[in-house]
Amino acid sequence: YNALHDRGYFQANTTPLPTSALTISPPSASLPVGGTIQFTASSPSTWTVLGGCGAITTVGLFAATATNSASQPCTVVATSAGLSASAAVTVFGSPASLGCSASATRTVADGISTVTVSAALKDANGNTVANATAPQVLFTNVTPTLGSVSASGPVTPTAGVATTTLTTTTTPGDIQVSAAANGLVGCSQIVTSALPGFSTHTAATFLTNPIAADGTSFSILRVDLLDSGGNRATSDNLTVLTATRSSASSSLCTVNSLGSWTANAVQGRVDFTVQSTTTPGACQMIVTTNNSSIAGTAATLTTQLTGAPSKLGVSSSTSPKPVGSSSTLTLTVDVQDANGLRVTSSSALVTMQFDPTSCTGAPGGNVFAPSGQSILANQGRATFTLRSDGAYPGCVVTFNSSNLTGTNTAVRFDPGPPDHLTCSIAPSAIISDGISVATATVRVRDALGNTVTAGGPWSITLTRAAGGSTTMLTSNPQFTVAGVANYTLRSTTTVGVDSYNASVTAATQPTLPNPTTAQACSVAVQTSVP
Repeated sequence: YNALHDRGYFQANTTPLPTSALTISPPSASLPVGGTIQFTASSPSTWTVLGGCGAITTVGLFAATATNSASQPCTVVATSAGLSASAAVTVFGSPASLGCSASATRTVADGISTVTVSAALKDANGNTVANATAPQVLFTNVTPTLGSVSASGPVTPTAGVATTTLTTTTTPGDIQVSAAANGLVGCSQIVTSALPGFSTHTAATFLTNPIAADGTSFSILRVDLLDSGGNRATSDNLTVLTATRSSASSSLCTVNSLGSWTANAVQGRVDFTVQSTTTPGACQMIVTTNNSSIAGTAATLTTQLTGAPSKLGVSSSTSPKPVGSSSTLTLTVDVQDANGLRVTSSSALVTMQFDPTSCTGAPGGNVFAPSGQSILANQGRATFTLRSDGAYPGCVVTFNSSNLTGTNTAVRFDPGPPDHLTCSIAPSAIISDGISVATATVRVRDALGNTVTAGGPWSITLTRAAGGSTTMLTSNPQFTVAGVANYTLRSTTTVGVDSYNASVTAATQPTLPNPTTAQACSVAVQTSVP
């Protein structure tokens, strides 16, 4: 702004422009109707919403009010000093249909190749319902002579998507997998399976990279023979492959303890063992074949100096997972030096412990490790599998090893699909004074007894089935919040026992698999309470 200073001279003040581009976080968002999310910008900004899917406060708190679709884009915009940044927002509704997809639409009819087939729960506008864990999805292999699917029963979606693994047979053709879910429009996916062609080229990768330059650590160099379509030529058992370290790598590594090694392909594949020396660097392996029409390849393994094993670190986690026997959560723990580098020569025994407060006590059961809670590290890495029938929002898992600094992480097991209601009243006895109150709590639970905190809300009706000693002060119906609906009951001056039944309100959505079974609970009205 411009101003005349009180001492008689003219002064012009300007707001400095940002020194870098304006950014917004998160850069995109997907949330249900009624959900909220906090946006932030790299500079103080003015916030607006384009597209009519929600509203936003002056401090960037967005509230979703209406669903949108790809043809009806919705955007949150931050504006500051002439600059702007935007974030695409998707607001989804309730599941209405399934949308099928596959990790690949072409594969090889070799009896071993696999493709992941997915079914996403979509709302009426085609958006994936990203918080949906229900209903369960049943995959059916329509062409069993051409392939098989791994799912033997209904699959619980994770973040709105259910998956199964399709494995080919040796018969070529169009494999069709269909997906169905209660109350939703189903879908199907075609994956074309063809007989493997002749080998035309090779592809190579190191299964562990980098490794320690300690003279003992090793990695597997996996070489695949591929046909013209990029498929592994699994019928090739004749081609001979040779892996040779480059001249510049002579001091960095060996292959099967030598500078070069030759092996015959088995089902279009050869694995070579490449070992480090004590000199760090980039070890290049050159792969050639005994057939001039099959192109070779090269791959590079990084070897690095590492210190002595010092600590443990969680390098990967597949959390969250839904509850149930069909869902396995994987945690990968690395033995590291003081700088956080993986010590690939270590075979330390790593032990896992569950926090009794955050990992036990859920109605469905406790978190447990089917693979065991003590595992020897392989090339400095231990992989643990966890399962749980109980739902836990933050189960803390701790890892320890002798003479190493331990670590911990939190994992999450989400409830399964909604299955039924339960009803309870506390306290179970109140005084017949016309004043005392009790609370009836109705919960939506999965088949394993866990409270279903996501989804809904469900409309609940609580009715008195017998007795006349209490008055229900809460009106019907009540909508659940995080899977729970509460009712207040007040005593009269009449002694007796009142029974109440809870049920899903007729003609409301979403429904439950067992909505017609009334869940009973009772309260005693007495002249005195112990």
